[in-house]
Amino acid sequence: MENKDIYLILLLLCLLLIVLVKTIYPAKFKSLWSLLSSSNYLSEVHQESKSIINRFNGILFSIQAITYSLFLYFFFDHFSGTSLTLTTFWVILGTFPILVFIKYAMEQLLANTLDTQEEMNQYHFMKLSYRNLIGLLLIPFLLLIIYSPFDKNALFYSTVVIFLLINFAVFFIAMGKLLTVVKQNPFYFILYLCTFEIAPYIILIKLGMPNRSIA
Repeated sequence: MENKDIYLILLLLCLLLIVLVKTIYPAKFKSLWSLLSSSNYLSEVHQESKSIINRFNGILFSIQAITYSLFLYFFFDHFSGTSLTLTTFWVILGTFPILVFIKYAMEQLLANTLDTQEEMNQYHFMKLSYRNLIGLLLIPFLLLIIYSPFDKNALFYSTVVIFLLINFAVFFIAMGKLLTVVKQNPFYFILYLCTFEIAPYIILIKLGMPNRSIA
Protein backbone atom coordinates (compact mmCIF):
# COMPACT_ATOMS: atom_id res chain seq x y z
CA MET A 1 0.00 0.00 0.00
CA GLU A 2 1.40 3.40 -1.00
CA ASN A 3 1.77 6.22 1.52
CA LYS A 4 -0.90 8.29 -0.25
CA ASP A 5 -3.38 5.46 0.21
CA ILE A 6 -2.71 5.45 3.95
CA TYR A 7 -3.14 9.24 4.13
CA LEU A 8 -6.42 8.96 2.24
CA ILE A 9 -7.68 6.20 4.56
CA LEU A 10 -6.87 8.37 7.59
CA LEU A 11 -8.71 11.36 6.12
CA LEU A 12 -11.69 9.15 5.22
CA LEU A 13 -11.67 7.97 8.83
CA CYS A 14 -11.81 11.62 9.90
CA LEU A 15 -14.79 12.21 7.63
CA LEU A 16 -16.57 9.16 9.08
CA LEU A 17 -15.94 10.52 12.59
CA ILE A 18 -17.36 13.87 11.50
CA VAL A 19 -20.51 12.14 10.24
CA LEU A 20 -20.71 10.24 13.53
CA VAL A 21 -20.36 13.31 15.77
CA LYS A 22 -22.73 15.32 13.58
CA THR A 23 -25.33 12.54 13.83
CA ILE A 24 -25.04 12.10 17.61
CA TYR A 25 -24.61 15.79 18.53
CA PRO A 26 -26.11 17.83 15.65
CA ALA A 27 -26.80 21.00 17.68
CA LYS A 28 -23.46 21.03 19.49
CA PHE A 29 -21.53 20.32 16.28
CA LYS A 30 -23.32 23.16 14.50
CA SER A 31 -22.60 25.50 17.41
CA LEU A 32 -18.90 24.65 17.27
CA TRP A 33 -18.63 26.32 13.87
CA SER A 34 -19.94 29.56 15.37
CA LEU A 35 -16.47 29.98 16.92
CA LEU A 36 -15.43 31.38 13.54
CA SER A 37 -17.51 34.48 14.22
CA SER A 38 -18.49 34.45 17.89
CA SER A 39 -17.46 33.11 21.29
CA ASN A 40 -21.03 32.32 22.40
CA TYR A 41 -20.33 28.60 21.99
CA LEU A 42 -17.73 28.76 24.77
CA SER A 43 -20.09 30.16 27.38
CA GLU A 44 -23.16 28.16 26.34
CA VAL A 45 -21.57 24.72 26.03
CA HIS A 46 -19.20 25.13 28.97
CA GLN A 47 -22.14 25.91 31.24
CA GLU A 48 -23.93 22.85 29.90
CA SER A 49 -20.98 20.51 30.52
CA LYS A 50 -18.37 21.42 33.13
CA SER A 51 -15.99 18.63 32.09
CA ILE A 52 -14.12 18.65 28.78
CA ILE A 53 -13.72 14.87 28.96
CA ASN A 54 -16.80 13.57 27.16
CA ARG A 55 -17.72 11.65 24.02
CA PHE A 56 -18.24 14.75 21.87
CA ASN A 57 -14.78 16.14 22.60
CA GLY A 58 -13.29 12.64 22.46
CA ILE A 59 -14.42 12.11 18.87
CA LEU A 60 -13.27 15.57 17.81
CA PHE A 61 -9.93 15.08 19.57
CA SER A 62 -9.41 11.87 17.57
CA ILE A 63 -9.86 13.91 14.39
CA GLN A 64 -7.57 16.60 15.78
CA ALA A 65 -4.83 14.07 16.58
CA ILE A 66 -4.91 12.62 13.05
CA THR A 67 -5.03 15.93 11.16
CA TYR A 68 -2.44 17.69 13.35
CA SER A 69 -0.08 14.70 13.09
CA LEU A 70 -0.48 14.54 9.31
CA PHE A 71 0.17 18.25 8.94
CA LEU A 72 3.23 18.14 11.21
CA TYR A 73 4.56 15.14 9.29
CA PHE A 74 4.11 16.85 5.91
CA PHE A 75 5.58 20.10 7.26
CA PHE A 76 8.69 18.38 8.63
CA ASP A 77 9.06 16.28 5.49
CA HIS A 78 8.88 19.41 3.32
CA PHE A 79 11.28 21.59 5.30
CA SER A 80 13.69 19.13 6.96
CA GLY A 81 15.71 18.61 3.80
CA THR A 82 15.36 14.82 4.06
CA SER A 83 12.57 12.48 3.10
CA LEU A 84 10.86 11.15 6.22
CA THR A 85 9.66 7.58 6.51
CA LEU A 86 6.09 6.68 7.38
CA THR A 87 7.40 5.46 10.74
CA THR A 88 8.02 9.09 11.69
CA PHE A 89 4.34 9.83 11.13
CA TRP A 90 3.24 6.98 13.41
CA VAL A 91 5.67 8.21 16.07
CA ILE A 92 4.18 11.73 15.84
CA LEU A 93 0.63 10.34 15.94
CA GLY A 94 1.45 8.26 19.00
CA THR A 95 3.32 11.06 20.77
CA PHE A 96 0.78 13.83 20.13
CA PRO A 97 -2.07 12.57 22.37
CA ILE A 98 0.40 11.45 25.06
CA LEU A 99 1.86 14.97 25.24
CA VAL A 100 -1.63 16.49 25.34
CA PHE A 101 -2.77 14.21 28.18
CA ILE A 102 0.41 14.72 30.21
CA LYS A 103 0.12 18.48 29.67
CA TYR A 104 -3.54 18.42 30.77
CA ALA A 105 -2.76 16.40 33.91
CA MET A 106 0.14 18.65 34.92
CA GLU A 107 -1.93 21.79 34.32
CA GLN A 108 -4.70 20.40 36.51
CA LEU A 109 -2.14 19.65 39.21
CA LEU A 110 -0.86 23.23 38.99
CA ALA A 111 -4.44 24.55 39.13
CA ASN A 112 -5.10 22.53 42.27
CA THR A 113 -1.92 23.91 43.81
CA LEU A 114 -2.99 27.49 43.07
CA ASP A 115 -6.69 26.83 43.74
CA THR A 116 -7.67 27.99 40.23
CA GLN A 117 -9.51 24.90 39.00
CA GLU A 118 -12.46 26.81 37.55
CA GLU A 119 -10.26 29.24 35.61
CA MET A 120 -8.07 26.41 34.31
CA ASN A 121 -11.12 24.41 33.24
CA GLN A 122 -12.37 27.41 31.24
CA TYR A 123 -8.93 27.77 29.64
CA HIS A 124 -8.81 24.06 28.74
CA PHE A 125 -12.29 24.17 27.26
CA MET A 126 -11.51 27.28 25.21
CA LYS A 127 -8.24 25.85 23.89
CA LEU A 128 -9.70 22.43 23.12
CA SER A 129 -12.69 23.92 21.28
CA TYR A 130 -10.55 26.07 19.01
CA ARG A 131 -8.08 23.27 18.35
CA ASN A 132 -10.89 20.85 17.54
CA LEU A 133 -12.19 23.38 15.02
CA ILE A 134 -8.72 23.81 13.52
CA GLY A 135 -8.48 20.02 13.27
CA LEU A 136 -11.61 20.01 11.11
CA LEU A 137 -10.43 22.92 8.98
CA LEU A 138 -7.11 21.18 8.31
CA ILE A 139 -8.78 18.41 6.27
CA PRO A 140 -9.11 20.37 2.97
CA PHE A 141 -5.59 21.78 3.45
CA LEU A 142 -4.25 18.25 3.87
CA LEU A 143 -5.99 17.11 0.69
CA LEU A 144 -4.30 19.98 -1.16
CA ILE A 145 -0.93 19.09 0.34
CA ILE A 146 -1.27 15.45 -0.69
CA TYR A 147 -2.72 15.85 -4.18
CA SER A 148 -1.90 19.38 -5.38
CA PRO A 149 0.97 19.50 -7.92
CA PHE A 150 1.75 23.14 -7.10
CA ASP A 151 4.38 24.56 -4.76
CA LYS A 152 3.28 24.02 -1.17
CA ASN A 153 5.36 26.65 0.64
CA ALA A 154 2.56 29.23 0.71
CA LEU A 155 0.08 26.61 1.91
CA PHE A 156 2.34 25.53 4.76
CA TYR A 157 3.24 29.05 5.83
CA SER A 158 -0.35 30.34 5.75
CA THR A 159 -1.63 27.37 7.76
CA VAL A 160 1.11 27.75 10.39
CA VAL A 161 0.49 31.51 10.69
CA ILE A 162 -3.28 30.99 11.14
CA PHE A 163 -2.67 28.27 13.73
CA LEU A 164 -0.21 30.41 15.70
CA LEU A 165 -2.45 33.49 15.60
CA ILE A 166 -5.42 31.51 16.95
CA ASN A 167 -3.29 29.92 19.67
CA PHE A 168 -1.78 33.24 20.73
CA ALA A 169 -5.24 34.84 20.78
CA VAL A 170 -6.68 32.03 22.93
CA PHE A 171 -3.67 32.13 25.25
CA PHE A 172 -3.78 35.90 25.80
CA ILE A 173 -7.57 35.93 26.26
CA ALA A 174 -7.20 33.21 28.88
CA MET A 175 -4.30 34.97 30.57
CA GLY A 176 -6.43 38.12 30.73
CA LYS A 177 -9.01 36.19 32.74
CA LEU A 178 -6.24 34.77 34.94
CA LEU A 179 -4.42 38.09 35.37
CA THR A 180 -4.92 38.20 39.15
CA VAL A 181 -3.58 34.67 39.52
CA VAL A 182 -0.60 35.46 37.28
CA LYS A 183 0.30 38.56 39.30
CA GLN A 184 0.10 36.63 42.55
CA ASN A 185 2.18 33.70 41.25
CA PRO A 186 4.69 34.99 38.65
CA PHE A 187 7.10 32.08 39.24
CA TYR A 188 4.40 29.48 38.54
CA PHE A 189 3.33 31.39 35.43
CA ILE A 190 6.87 31.35 34.01
CA LEU A 191 7.14 27.65 34.90
CA TYR A 192 3.82 26.98 33.18
CA LEU A 193 4.80 28.94 30.07
CA CYS A 194 8.13 27.18 29.59
CA THR A 195 7.03 23.69 30.59
CA PHE A 196 3.50 23.39 29.22
CA GLU A 197 3.23 25.84 26.33
CA ILE A 198 6.71 25.71 24.76
CA ALA A 199 8.25 22.33 25.62
CA PRO A 200 5.63 20.14 23.81
CA TYR A 201 6.26 21.96 20.52
CA ILE A 202 10.02 21.50 20.92
CA ILE A 203 9.52 17.76 21.50
CA LEU A 204 7.37 17.44 18.35
CA ILE A 205 9.91 19.42 16.31
CA LYS A 206 12.73 17.16 17.51
CA LEU A 207 10.68 14.10 16.57
CA GLY A 208 10.02 15.40 13.07
CA MET A 209 13.40 17.04 12.46
CA PRO A 210 15.89 15.14 14.64
CA ASN A 211 18.92 16.48 12.76
CA ARG A 212 18.00 20.12 13.32
CA SER A 213 19.43 21.92 16.33
CA ILE A 214 17.00 23.96 18.44
CA ALA A 215 18.84 26.75 20.20
